[in-house]
Amino acid sequence: MISINIKNGEFQFNKWIFSPNDTLSEIKNKFSFHEFELRLKNQEYSTYRLNISEEYIIRIFFFIESIKSIEIYPININEDNRDRVSQRILENLGGTKNYSWGEVQLIIDHKACYESIVIRYNQIET
Repeated sequence: MISINIKNGEFQFNKWIFSPNDTLSEIKNKFSFHEFELRLKNQEYSTYRLNISEEYIIRIFFFIESIKSIEIYPININEDNRDRVSQRILENLGGTKNYSWGEVQLIIDHKACYESIVIRYNQIET
């Protein structure tokens, strides 16, 4: 199940819920080492891949301890089902829209032959 609370930006994937207020440390504690895989670290920025699904690749981007964005890449899609898969995810996330907490976007890269759904959060003031 993929959904989002359009009032506060909480993203739910199956049994896991990610809040824009969650810290990197809090999210790390939800998963095993193999489920939460560090993919890139560059000064204050880091990217993790969630290895928790056979249908989707999910990456979470952080700036220091704050979530910047979540990307969802459908796996095993082809020309016949591409539109249906993306449309189903977008419907569950309320479509491509701007919200007070951030935005939901559909990214299509025709050259690389992939598409993703991006949940991008506004920078939280500290």
